[in-house]
Amino acid sequence: MSSSLQSRYSLAVGVLAFMAFALTAVFSRSVFEHLPHLEDEVAYLYQAKIFARGYIVAPEPPNRRAYWEPFVVDDTVQNTRFGKYTPGWPLVLSLGVAWGEAWIINAFLAAITVALIYRLGSALFNRDVGLIAAVLTTFSPMLILLNATLMGHTLAICLATGFIYAYWRIERDTRPLRWGLLAGALLGLLVIARPLSAVAVALPFIAWSGIRGVILLVQSVTMRTPAPLMRFLRPLIALGIVTLLLALITPIFNYAATGNPRENLYQRVWSYDIIGFGPCCGISGHTLEKGFRHARYDLSLTAADTFGWQTGGFGPDVIKYLLVAGIYFPNRGYSLFLIPIGLLIGVGVWQRRSGKQRWSRAALLRLGCAVLWLVGAAAIWGLPQQTPPAVQQIPGAGWLWVIVAIAWCLLPIVGFISLRQHTARTTWLLWCVIMCVFVLQFTYWIGSARYSTRYYAEAFPAAALLTAVVLAWIMRFVGRRVMYVVLLAVTAYSFWMYTAPRVQLLYRYNEIEQSFLDEITARRDGRPLLVIIRGKDTGDNRVRWRALGELMAVTSPFLDSDIVGAWDYMAEGLHDKLIAQFPGRQVIEMNAIGNNAWFADDAPPTP
Repeated sequence: MSSSLQSRYSLAVGVLAFMAFALTAVFSRSVFEHLPHLEDEVAYLYQAKIFARGYIVAPEPPNRRAYWEPFVVDDTVQNTRFGKYTPGWPLVLSLGVAWGEAWIINAFLAAITVALIYRLGSALFNRDVGLIAAVLTTFSPMLILLNATLMGHTLAICLATGFIYAYWRIERDTRPLRWGLLAGALLGLLVIARPLSAVAVALPFIAWSGIRGVILLVQSVTMRTPAPLMRFLRPLIALGIVTLLLALITPIFNYAATGNPRENLYQRVWSYDIIGFGPCCGISGHTLEKGFRHARYDLSLTAADTFGWQTGGFGPDVIKYLLVAGIYFPNRGYSLFLIPIGLLIGVGVWQRRSGKQRWSRAALLRLGCAVLWLVGAAAIWGLPQQTPPAVQQIPGAGWLWVIVAIAWCLLPIVGFISLRQHTARTTWLLWCVIMCVFVLQFTYWIGSARYSTRYYAEAFPAAALLTAVVLAWIMRFVGRRVMYVVLLAVTAYSFWMYTAPRVQLLYRYNEIEQSFLDEITARRDGRPLLVIIRGKDTGDNRVRWRALGELMAVTSPFLDSDIVGAWDYMAEGLHDKLIAQFPGRQVIEMNAIGNNAWFADDAPPTP
């Protein structure tokens, strides 16, 4: 490839990275107004504020219930307050909080992810695969939505992409140790950000490393020299050590918060909020059948949201599904259609020989094995539908299916032991990442749809690359210019007709809006504010978190921010105690019922 063409690719990726940053900036401001709209975001932001001040936890405040926030935990023994989530994402988000612009962290991560996707695709296949994957990443409805929020999935996607690339460099670089250290750092951060996703992303590479290690061990014994085995193990040992050291941050955080390093803080909020199967997991227990049902529902939306490839428009049925309720996404999505084809192309026909791609006997054999594997995978997928309910209730039945499904995903790696099959093996590893993320999600008792199917988000890099493999392969027949024109046309159409309205639909979602804070600050006389919202904590008209959500976003965990919001839940003497707790502040009185709050001197809103 000529230097001028290479520079064009580099320029295109730079433009895409900038657009990813810009899209995040635009939608985070115009749609989400830089405010948390989900309980998860409230807790993430709360913990990030604590970290930004240089503390691990905040002290439990006086009249603590008046400052309740969803998914924020009070430990009355340690007298501490903290978010329930693992500390990885709040640690990174705290950099933005310290800067005064929390949203900018996801914007930077979005741009970095685009560049990493391009670099990984170029290294594994060619520059066209990398560039196509970068385009898909930049304009993905799922990613644009998540990037614009204060959720941690953008960080997880970036870390997963970086880990896969660093691991690939371990095998191909002349200095593998430094890449092992980098891969360990990225995986360790992913562990403390999203542990289950980290397991799913790492499993295929653990399996491959174990298989290759056994082969080299046998060779070392046979040849009576440990040198090849030690060269192989040295960067992997470094990877494991760094990963484990970073993973220790979570138990250290748990110990500082509760005194118990092994505690699952999720259960401080909901005792049933754990992975697994049985009556212990989920509101009414979790079964494999429920996991299968959630997967079918979520995949119907994933097929549209991954790349925005869908038909059906953006009518009232779509709006109702996204905002109110729904089982299957009403439109037909096509974003996942090319992924299995990408697997077949990658393991079967993407053979570089003298700069050309060609068929070979080995390629045909791998292609046939891949087809047989897909048939077996379909059979395993059908088991949850065919298994009688009585069998599904047997203890361990769900975990047995998960283990069998993951083992089937990883089994073909054995066939790629030959060090010469880099492309075919890496293609299968990418496929395994998708499958492991998907299968392990069966162990969690609930699905996701409101902020897209975010529980599958960490599989996105592999999905984008395998899809790009198909489009780059078709490019051989239609030409580079035609393919890019069609891709950009489809992307522009999808963005205008689906992505933009899909994200815009979440404007003022959960009744969180900046105008609420603007009305409060318009009444200030120059002093710091204490905003007291009065409302019941029981009955049908009890106050929900949404009535105070904007105030939660601006109130410091240490209660020393310019604006402090407090909930007067009508306990005897509480109102006077709140005012006495903040001498010198201007007090603004408000009332609340359910999700609505209004100034005490105004008429209540009409239902």
